[in-house]
Amino acid sequence: MRKNIAVMLSCVLIIGMIAGCGTQKPTTENTVSGVSAADSADSTSKTDENTADADAYVGDGTAADHMMVDPDAEVTDGQPLTGSECIDPYTWQAEDGSYIQVSSGKTYMIYDKDRQTDGKVGFWKKVDDTTLSLMDSSLTEVGILINEDPDTDVIHDGNGMEYTKTWEVMDGTYACSMNSTYLEGDKLTLAATVPFWISDAEVKTLKEGSIINHTDADFMGIEVQILDKKDDTHYVINNYMDLSYDETAGAWILAADEFYYAQIGVCRITDQTVVRDSRNPEISKMEDAFAAYDFVHASVSVEKGEAITIEIMGG
Repeated sequence: MRKNIAVMLSCVLIIGMIAGCGTQKPTTENTVSGVSAADSADSTSKTDENTADADAYVGDGTAADHMMVDPDAEVTDGQPLTGSECIDPYTWQAEDGSYIQVSSGKTYMIYDKDRQTDGKVGFWKKVDDTTLSLMDSSLTEVGILINEDPDTDVIHDGNGMEYTKTWEVMDGTYACSMNSTYLEGDKLTLAATVPFWISDAEVKTLKEGSIINHTDADFMGIEVQILDKKDDTHYVINNYMDLSYDETAGAWILAADEFYYAQIGVCRITDQTVVRDSRNPEISKMEDAFAAYDFVHASVSVEKGEAITIEIMGG
């Protein structure tokens, strides 16, 4: 049942960034926290061109503001979001110019001032209402992030370094799914697949009957019914999911159908951006792609906040 629900959700869910921190959050399982792509594109209007205005996401403070799918689903009043909940899943820029990308997949990555990363994947967990613990793949704490005020855009680490939200996408290539609402002017909001990373510590404890999950939603968990060890760096779970160790990431990645999308930020389309569709050579702009497909699936390469190439994979 868990697998079937997760597969179904992978077809329809786009889980976006939680915006109005301090507002209500849904308590029903069929609601999704997120923001509209049009609002996301609007949010890039700060004086610092590398920092978007997260306040632009805030609506009237109800859970319905944060729903992206299933508008007819029942929404009930919930509890205000705490400071630590508001840390996830933004990219934050430190005072020294580096970045930390906190993922909704309960992982994080560090980027330098040039938005480059060594590819190492870390893991986080909520400690209390203000603090996230940052851990390595052995789940040893290596740092913390603290947000004492859920209405602020500034957090800090245990050493007093301040971090500010930024909506601009870090350098990399992302598998995305989006529709025309994700494009406003030259701003393109990216909703990318969230890799299913698992720590080395968790893999060492896996056994039949274990539940693996990198979300806060219990129904997205995967029950390990069959665990087949191929070698020290490769398992097959339930006869169809490959679990492999990634040397660069220093963590394990699960290849499965139970993926989902999350908004990771905004990039700019320029005159130099190459948009192409090998099946439809007439498409040379995102407007063309959105006219051809209700939803566009694409591989988007980003450098310094700009979309370099957008390879349309279909709709």
